[in-house]
Amino acid sequence: MVVLALIALMMGLVGPSFMKMIDRSTQRYAIASIYEDIRQLPRWAHLLGVPLSLDSVVEPVAIGGEQILSLPQGWQVLFDPPLTVTPDQLCSASTGTVIDAAALILAEFSIQAPDCRVVAE
Repeated sequence: MVVLALIALMMGLVGPSFMKMIDRSTQRYAIASIYEDIRQLPRWAHLLGVPLSLDSVVEPVAIGGEQILSLPQGWQVLFDPPLTVTPDQLCSASTGTVIDAAALILAEFSIQAPDCRVVAE
């Protein structure tokens, strides 16, 4: 009985922190995926032959049936000034903010012109 009580106590202490660790890991992965999607925007603009302009992204961005920027449900990415990508694969400089469904700022980053390099802040 004592052993079972100790195991239950340990699970009560370890379980919640383990779930928080999983949530943080999921958030980090989603943010890294957003950064990678942004790095790929010049390629998409070139392949599609159209300029891309992003200001406030509140749902996944799809053009021509292809998803070019994915977001978890309820998340948004704000760009200031709006991010512009030309078909010549050039990006404008911008800053971005990733906000989750609870309106908490999860990440801030800058996008460097002309190559769409994403730099986490």
